Amino acid sequence: MPKATKRVSTAARDRRPEGVKDSFGPALKKARRIRHLTLNELADRIGCSPSALSKIENQKAAPSFGMVYRICQALRMDVTTLLENPTPPRAIVTKAGRHAVFHATGMEFQALVQATPEHRMEVHVVDIAPGAHSGAPIEHGPGEVVGLVFEGKLKLTVDGETHNVEPGDSFAFSYDRPHSFRNAGSRSTRVLFVLAPPVNFASRSRAGKGK
Repeated sequence: MPKATKRVSTAARDRRPEGVKDSFGPALKKARRIRHLTLNELADRIGCSPSALSKIENQKAAPSFGMVYRICQALRMDVTTLLENPTPPRAIVTKAGRHAVFHATGMEFQALVQATPEHRMEVHVVDIAPGAHSGAPIEHGPGEVVGLVFEGKLKLTVDGETHNVEPGDSFAFSYDRPHSFRNAGSRSTRVLFVLAPPVNFASRSRAGKGK
């Protein structure tokens, strides 16, 4: 795999406010322990090795996009519930450096809005490295996806049809339609994703199983 797909670009990292840390690994470890699951038990449910899961929990490796889905399905919780939320649920303004952040291979997700009783949606800014992709088509429902490309180029495939989405272009589709995306360009792509309602990872899904 090309090195570019393994991490977010330098430009994307430079945009991250000082003090923002990836919260997926620690949140995953906490959720697993609350459920009294061993590394071996959760790894068996996900379909990966215990050592790979341990590296994700200890922030020594980033999961693939498909792995994030399988982890949340195994724990029967959505990703925004899994993440530690450093902002009070009724806060009107979330200050820079207080957004929850997590990584998938070649991607950085910054949660602008996390699912709460007050917020019936989740909103992410996603930086996608050149060559990074979401894996096999994802299918959930019901719900809507709305997005806007800020910079770079995104290849978005919905129901088998691929669309080239460029800076300033927006997109919208039902979440129960099989879809995937990737950065086929030579520089980082930054996209705003809005999911309404938040994806329920306990529901039926056909997420990619790439690692």
